[in-house]
Amino acid sequence: MTARAYDLETACRLACDKLGVVYKTVATDGRFHCADLANDHKGKNDARIKLFPDRQGGIVWNHKSGEQQTFFVDRVQGETLTAAERERLANEQKRRQADVLHRQSQAAQRAKAIWQNASPAPANHPYLTRKHIHPNRLRVGSWQRFIKNAHGKPEKWLIDNALFVPMFDATGKL
Repeated sequence: MTARAYDLETACRLACDKLGVVYKTVATDGRFHCADLANDHKGKNDARIKLFPDRQGGIVWNHKSGEQQTFFVDRVQGETLTAAERERLANEQKRRQADVLHRQSQAAQRAKAIWQNASPAPANHPYLTRKHIHPNRLRVGSWQRFIKNAHGKPEKWLIDNALFVPMFDATGKL
């Protein structure tokens, strides 16, 4: 792979120019942001710009023409990947997916432990009373929260009598 061809802004500008989209700075949050079309007085918000969270590329999309342009900072537009580069990218993608699955598994285990340690919610819980609702399958317990103090160090807060609502996935798992 050659050295970096562009910085992220330059690569995005070139992709915008190719599709007739007015470049604007957007967040690198992996979401599409509205943009306007160049030389089209009716082209307000008819384009989208997305920058990937890893700051390695993005997508520019012209809704009127239907064209999309994917761009990356480490190669010139239109340059093809070698077999080794494709394998490296596939391995990186597998590693990221494994990390996501691991974090999700840890969160599910924590949620299950919190749910099992909680007790059924009483009908006279302050929130339930105020909202005039029944405690159907709700539970109460202690909730731990870590908040950074003024010195930047995490502090553990314990919130008693917290109301828990169960959330299930498509398979019915907590």
